[in-house]
Amino acid sequence: MYIKSKDNKNFKLLRSLSNKKYRGKLNLFVAEGHNLLKDFENIKIKNLFIRESDQKKYSQIYSDLENITYIVDDEIFNSVADTVNSNGILAIIEKPEIKKIKSDLVVVLDRIRDPGNLGTILRTSVAMGVLDFVLINCVDPYSQKVVRASMGGVFYANIIQCNIVDLLEILPDYKFCALDMEGENIYKFKPFEKLALVVGSEATGLSDEIKKHTDIYLSIPMQSGLIESLNAAVSCSIAVSTILNNKI
Repeated sequence: MYIKSKDNKNFKLLRSLSNKKYRGKLNLFVAEGHNLLKDFENIKIKNLFIRESDQKKYSQIYSDLENITYIVDDEIFNSVADTVNSNGILAIIEKPEIKKIKSDLVVVLDRIRDPGNLGTILRTSVAMGVLDFVLINCVDPYSQKVVRASMGGVFYANIIQCNIVDLLEILPDYKFCALDMEGENIYKFKPFEKLALVVGSEATGLSDEIKKHTDIYLSIPMQSGLIESLNAAVSCSIAVSTILNNKI
């Protein structure tokens, strides 16, 4: 199936998903790039779009998903690609089904607004086996920049977006442990049986509402004394790894 006009209904759908409103309304999002889509058998792909000049490159994917694949005129494809040097493949993907949280370690993100940080948190946490995330007033986890930074982590993450009131209902039996420069040394911390690791905003830290419900503050010591702090993604990655190791 070929697309040679921007008026094509499937292309219009693809283009509409650059808007957060439509991603939420339709429960769909866009992923771009072969590295993200090579595991296509485990992703709920609704439509696949391949740039016409790259058709041969993706012949295997095309043959496996021919009934949902569209070959797109180069100029039209490039008009919707999110990267400067796109490698010629885009997909509309169904958002993963939200599941009830059952794991002992949950990552709670409070006003993380940088797409790169959120994507990296999803990527590293999922890599370490942490799949449950609760997001409060964060950047949209299904924006293309977050999806790309997550390197596929968003496909496997159980992401719940809510407010503080809902958070307490979702995690009634969890201890809230928040990262803070003034907290106790995380390397000496003995994790609770059910723990919600809270990471605050890159710019302003933890919100007052989150602080009201925090049981303990944890810090990552700056051993050298040469660096004052770490960004949200690095801090979260170190904290998740340390907590998992301390549970053993």
